[in-house]
Order: sequence, then C-alpha cells, then structure tokens
Amino acid sequence: MIKPLTSLRFFAALAVVYDHLGTGSHTGGLGVLFFFLLSGFIIAFTYSSRTTTLSAPALSAIYASRFGRIFPIHLFTLALAIPIATAPSGPFVFITNALLMHSWYPSDLDYFSYNSVSWTLSIEWAFYLTFPFMLHAIKSLKLDTSRVGLVLIYILPIVALSAVSLAYVDRMEPFNHYWWLLKISPLNALVFVSGAAIGLHHINAGPRSPSRGAATCLEVGSLAGIAALYVMLVRWGVGKTLPLDYTLLFIPAFSLCIHAFSLARGWVSAVLSWAPLVKLGELSFSLYMFHLILIRYADSYIIQVSGTSATACAQVALVAATIALSYVAYHTIESPCRYASKALGKRLASRLATCLAPKERGLV
Repeated sequence: MIKPLTSLRFFAALAVVYDHLGTGSHTGGLGVLFFFLLSGFIIAFTYSSRTTTLSAPALSAIYASRFGRIFPIHLFTLALAIPIATAPSGPFVFITNALLMHSWYPSDLDYFSYNSVSWTLSIEWAFYLTFPFMLHAIKSLKLDTSRVGLVLIYILPIVALSAVSLAYVDRMEPFNHYWWLLKISPLNALVFVSGAAIGLHHINAGPRSPSRGAATCLEVGSLAGIAALYVMLVRWGVGKTLPLDYTLLFIPAFSLCIHAFSLARGWVSAVLSWAPLVKLGELSFSLYMFHLILIRYADSYIIQVSGTSATACAQVALVAATIALSYVAYHTIESPCRYASKALGKRLASRLATCLAPKERGLV
C-alpha cells in the first residue's frame, strides 16, 4: 500500500459526492477520471510480476481476486437501489446491471439504472477482464523496459480518446450514442491503460529518494496544477469553448499527481500518510458506492440533502452517515469478501495446476 495514494482516493470519492449533492461543482467526472488512472496504476503495480506467463491457474487467481473486489458491494448496493430505481428497468436491464455489462452498449439510460454510479464499475470490469493479456503483451514486447515503450503505452490511449472527442464533440448531446461512446462506453478503459503505464514506470524506476524539499515541491506543484486547470476550465468556463472534451486535459495533471505521491517523500505525503486519512481512503470504494443511494433515500423519505434547497448541515450529516455506513460495509462485506476471493482464487489455481500437471500449458 502506498499510503498517500490511498488517502487521495478518499478525496476523489468526496469530489464525486460533492457533485452529486447538486452543488454544480462538476467535480464528479474528474473524481471518476482520477479513480480510473489510479486503478490502472495499482493494477500494474500489483499484477505486473504475475502476468509474465499466463496460465489457467494464474488467470483463475487473478479473476477471482478482481471479482471479489467489486461484485459483493455492487450486488449489495444493487439490491438497496431496487426500491428507488428511477431509470426504466426490466429483466434484461437488471441482468446486465448485475453482471456489470450495462455500460457496454448504448441504450438510453440503462447505464444509469439502479445504483447509477455502478456504470464506472462496468468499465472497470471490462478492464479487469483484459488487463492480464494487456500486461502480458507489454512484457512480451518488452515495452515496459524502455522509456519509449512506456511513453507509447501512456500517450496512445490519450491520443485515441482525443481523436474520438475531436471527431464527435459537435454531435454530442447528453445521452446520445456519441456521448455514450466518449463518456460511458468501455472506451474509457483506455484511461486505465495510461494509469498502468505510470505504474510500470514506477516499478522499473526502482527505489528513488528525492530530497524532502524536491518531493514536496513536486507534490504541491501537481496539486496546484490540478486546481489551476479546474479554475480555468470549469469555474471560468474555458472548457466549454474547446473543440474536445476538456476533462481529457486533466489526465496529464492527474498523472503527475499520482507519480508525485507514489514517491511518498514530501511533506504533503507525510500528512496524507496520517492513519485516519489512510483509513478514509480504504473506505472510499464503499463511500462511492453507497453515497448516491443514501442521497436518494434521504431526499425521498427524510430530508432534502441535494440541490439548492438543501442546507449545509443536512449535507454534512449525509456525508457523515455515508462514511459511517461505508465503515460498516468495508468491515462486514468488502474486506471479508476480498480476502475470501483471494483464498478462493488460490484454491482454484492450485486445483487447476494439479489437474494440468505435469503438462500444464500456458494460454498465451
């Protein structure tokens, strides 16, 4: 665990919550973008050494672990969202939602059905299904051992997303097929690939010990850059005048931030390594998955917590309640299921290895 990055997950989740409270901050999409990049970084950092040779046992362990990471909380929040579902629903929509396939096709508001935020998990699941093969191909081609290779892995996804944005930005309206393609579809998994490139660079660069002052300057500079971009593109409205989706411009800024805090050497990293903040970072996934459901339940049955008619006290109480629920969910659902899935993956890998022995064949 890189503690500063874990803590930053909490602030990314909080940015999404703040936007969904009807503040008009437009920080929700930026928080999701940061999550995508950071998830790619963590996947590469965690699984790079496990994808050198792909085999049925290795893949079973990887997929079991990833399944246990997202599906238990997803299915639990899906059940909670059924009574307050606002989007059109039916058996097909429910099944694709439960299987995290609802962002894979353009169909009105299916991707926002039930617990709306789960559309991002659909993108994440698409990436999880493909990343072992992606990392294996990168290693086979030795792209991860050269700066040019890593730059290509990082840049090409951004170029592809920018090309789509430039081609269709004039045709995009909320919820049409072009909007779906750029904002919701599995094409967004390309952001994970850029994050993976940062993770591979972090691994290959080896231990680095910049001075505390230099690391602090890098950390502060990266945060200041994000803040400046937000003010210019969002608050001042410059982003609306650009011929492409302005959120793509945050990818380099977020990438620098992830790199800066992956070093964990500066004074800001020291603050973010504070145990309570790290704990909040661990709760960020549950916080993200529960917050919109609680907002809708509160608005419908308790007190208005979103929109201009909501009071700050009500919103603070909602956030506090969501954090408390996330704490319970993390310790009773998320963490136990994650450890159980890893154990299950190891047992499956062991049994498959026994069945395939002595002529175990790699899949790739």
